[in-house]
Amino acid sequence: MHPVFLIDWGEKLITNQILKSILLEKKDITGFDFWLFNPSGQKIVETKGLENEDLIKAVNQFIESNLLKQTLESYSFIKIFIRNNLEYVLAINSKEENSEMILKLVYSEIKNIFDLTNKNLSKTDFFRNIFLGNIIQSDIRELAKSSHIEYTSNRLIFVIEVKEKSIEIVKETLINLVTLNKDFVTEVSSTLIALIKEDDGFKVKEFGESIVDTLESEAMTKVSMGVSSQIEDLKEVNNAFKEAVLALKVGKLFYESSEVFQYTKLGVGRLINQLPLDLCEIFLNEIFGKKIPNLNDEENTNIVQVLFKNNLNISEAARQLFMHRNTLVYRLDKIEKQTGLDVRKFDDAILYSIGKMVLKHVNNIKMK
Repeated sequence: MHPVFLIDWGEKLITNQILKSILLEKKDITGFDFWLFNPSGQKIVETKGLENEDLIKAVNQFIESNLLKQTLESYSFIKIFIRNNLEYVLAINSKEENSEMILKLVYSEIKNIFDLTNKNLSKTDFFRNIFLGNIIQSDIRELAKSSHIEYTSNRLIFVIEVKEKSIEIVKETLINLVTLNKDFVTEVSSTLIALIKEDDGFKVKEFGESIVDTLESEAMTKVSMGVSSQIEDLKEVNNAFKEAVLALKVGKLFYESSEVFQYTKLGVGRLINQLPLDLCEIFLNEIFGKKIPNLNDEENTNIVQVLFKNNLNISEAARQLFMHRNTLVYRLDKIEKQTGLDVRKFDDAILYSIGKMVLKHVNNIKMK
């Protein structure tokens, strides 16, 4: 799907449906069918189902040529440029003399719509539409300039997930916490808010945790945060947003004891999140056999985590868990009986922890 663009009036969106409506209107007037392709030769919209292989062959041949317009087979083509970049190829099923004029009229209408979308975007609209992939790369620098936003600057993207009913108060609270002449806050969806913050060398984890603590105490709602890697200019914003969203997703799934998740510190969760279901099930069967034990017991999970933190030292772990050493040994024996893994041994403790994460990933896949 080609990018969607925000028009400045009334938050209306230009979608492929709007592009298609233009083509359908011209079909009603001319009686000809139209096809719109991207620069890779992929069909975007059409007024008639694409059935002719000759059209595919012809459009790819035209794209590879240096020509701006051409007639091949029984079709006429024209390349549509937006700000000097090839964005579309328009085709019509006619090679009559008036085909070129019809194509130019459609070209002009599509280009005018794009020109309208790129005027007077607010700063928050500007970033929101980059996040959503609604602004083409070639337009970002010029739009940033017109919006008085510095194009080159070290930045981080913080994506904050909130409950839908709390998003307004969380956004207002967040705006009061940042420096708005350098940082930007925008609502991305009914549950996601993004903070675009200049990276001046502050400690990311501590900053994120302080923001989360403040939002939760003042807005009185639960929030989670994903943080991107550092970017150097605005063309990287869309990818950084995706990083922050992925960090949020992976972090919430595997590291539930935290609330701030950095894309650069996802650990083994980054790998497990990409494993296919069949490979996960093979791994779980290899470790636990056909009957997968319940690994979601919070008490057992806490015991294994504390044991790990103390380098498998049972006495120190028992002290931090506020239980007698013999009680902890009994609990560990019970875990071994349930799972077949003696978590007092390093290899088994590793398998237990990874197995728990893999099982979460499997359950998450099956819930989709």
